[in-house]
Amino acid sequence: MKGEIIHYTRDALGGILVVDYRKHRVMTFDSVFEQSKIDRRRPHLPVHEYSRAMLLPVAFAQPAHATILGLGGGVMASALLHLLPDCQVHAVELRPRVLEVAREYFSLPHSDNLTMTIGDARDALGKAPDGSSDLILADMYNSDRMSRPRPSGSLSDNAAGYLATTAGSPSTIIARRTSMVRCSTSCARGLQSSCCSRVKPTTR
Repeated sequence: MKGEIIHYTRDALGGILVVDYRKHRVMTFDSVFEQSKIDRRRPHLPVHEYSRAMLLPVAFAQPAHATILGLGGGVMASALLHLLPDCQVHAVELRPRVLEVAREYFSLPHSDNLTMTIGDARDALGKAPDGSSDLILADMYNSDRMSRPRPSGSLSDNAAGYLATTAGSPSTIIARRTSMVRCSTSCARGLQSSCCSRVKPTTR
C-alpha cells in the first residue's frame, strides 16, 4: 500500500520525510526504510516489533529514570511516558529538525517528565553523572543502517557508568536496536527483529 508524503525537510545530514497511510504515520530519512511508525489513533502504542521488544524491561521493573538515545518520531518516549507516568525520560537526538518533526507530526508530548538534549549520544552520556539512569534504550539510525559509534570507544562502555547500580551491577538493561541487550548480570544475547520496514511513498 502506497502512502502520501505530508511533510519534507532537510538538514546537513539529509532529508526527513513524513508519510501517511490509512492508519499509520511514518518517518523516514531519504530512504525506503521506516525509521519511526505510529498508529495515528494511538500514537503512544509502538507499531514495530523491535520497539515492543525494546520495551520489555518495563514488564519486570519500573525505572524512575530512562534514557533514550535516538529520538526519531518519539515512539519510545511516548510509550514510556504513557506506561510509566512517574518516570523521568531523557531523550538525546542528534538532529534538531527530527525533534521538530516529532513534536509536530508524531504527537511527542510536551511533558514535565520529558527532557530533551540535542547532540551526540556519547557526549551526552559522558557529561552525565554516574548512576543517572535506570534504563537506556539505544535506537540510533541514519538513512539506511544503525549509526556507528565514533572510533574512540564503544557506546556501551560509556553507558555502563551512566546506569544506576544495585550491589555493583547495572540495575536494569541497555537495549540496542537490532543487536544487543545487556542485562544486570552482564550477559549478552542477540535480538532478532524486523527493525525496518519498507516505505512506498507517493507525492500529493
